[in-house]
Amino acid sequence: MKQILTIIIFQTLLFAQPIWYHNIQNTKQNHYIGYGSASSEQEAKQNALVSISGQINTKIDSSLTTTKSYTTKKIKIKSSQSTKANLSGYELLKMSFEDGNYFVAIAYENIPSIQKFKNKLQKANIKVKFDDYFKTFDLVRKDKRWYIQYQNIMQVLDTKDFSKFFTTIPNKNLSITTNKKNNILYEDDEFYFKVISSQKGFATIFTVYEDGTVSILLQNVPVEKNRLENIPDKDFEAIPQAGLIEKGVDTFDMYVAIYSAKKLIIDNFAKADEELISDERYKNFDQFQKFLKDKEYTTLKVVTKPR
Repeated sequence: MKQILTIIIFQTLLFAQPIWYHNIQNTKQNHYIGYGSASSEQEAKQNALVSISGQINTKIDSSLTTTKSYTTKKIKIKSSQSTKANLSGYELLKMSFEDGNYFVAIAYENIPSIQKFKNKLQKANIKVKFDDYFKTFDLVRKDKRWYIQYQNIMQVLDTKDFSKFFTTIPNKNLSITTNKKNNILYEDDEFYFKVISSQKGFATIFTVYEDGTVSILLQNVPVEKNRLENIPDKDFEAIPQAGLIEKGVDTFDMYVAIYSAKKLIIDNFAKADEELISDERYKNFDQFQKFLKDKEYTTLKVVTKPR
């Protein structure tokens, strides 16, 4: 009798999940399939992503916390599960709801984000050169992620590919360098910029941090025609100081110098000393890219190293 009961329980568990669950054939290279089940659709998808992240060495940065509360003699017990993942652009293969649970199968292609973007462009018969990301493609900030866009084609960027937008762009009418050898800074270095303009007017310097935060470093500094200007000069109250985003890890910034014949009025970007500069609202590299379209500017990528 016990053996019959065991068989019945096993058969019940067997038929409680769809036939396709854990049985989808994977025939594509660099593709992974993850399965997940839970009482909610969101948690089922998260469990499938966790399954994929266990198969490949991928950092996941979306998180899900499930909290269950039980009341026993007026004591509340909460269990919490949090998982980090960065698997954007996955494909939902199958999903069904059976016996009070969601069952999902998710496919993920483990290739660089730029390659995914190229594949989308190729599929749309769009040909474009990838030699100048900053001038060729548009950045878009959406749902706290950075996307690359060309015409109506978009792709979320991973951190490595996002860094391709940080580059040194020369300009025959305007130049900017630092006073440090090879423009390499070390943590806590005080430094200044060397700016030369082909016209008399004003120079404004922005800084773009590696997370896409934009801030005004120096605004409307007078410059003379074809004269080397040290900005800020020795009498300036605040001198730029190099810092790291993560202790002990190299970081990079892009400094942007803009020439203007008259003083610029800027109210869309934060000052470099803004207390809330780490807020999401200041991650506006995409807006800054549009702001530069009709400006005379040059850029300088600078690496800061730990001491």
